[in-house]
Amino acid sequence: MDTLHKAFQLYLQGYSLRNLSKRFNIPKSTLSYKFKKTFGTEYTQLRNNHGVLQVIKEYLHNPNLPSKDRNTIKKWFNNNLSTILESEITNINNPLYSNSYLDKLTRQECSHRSKDWKQLFEVILSA
Repeated sequence: MDTLHKAFQLYLQGYSLRNLSKRFNIPKSTLSYKFKKTFGTEYTQLRNNHGVLQVIKEYLHNPNLPSKDRNTIKKWFNNNLSTILESEITNINNPLYSNSYLDKLTRQECSHRSKDWKQLFEVILSA
């Protein structure tokens, strides 16, 4: 895989252009230009902040997850990254909400942490 495609995959995973610039030793403006030329002027819209990547990241950061399972998931993730990213782009208008994000939305929208409010909010989101 060439550097540009690897950088774009990392971008879709949440890395900033500044971080990618440092990582690959390519000026930020050059990265932006090449992303626009290769992936379209709206390449920033391809990043899905409410997709499966966020759910997987939250799951991997769970302190109760055994390290063996964590390593298995990481290996699966790395082996299937291109398929996952294609799915992310295809389903960008169908958000997935992790448990912590639902908790955050519940507190933000309802100013309440009660389980009943959270279930109500989940129903509203899915409607």
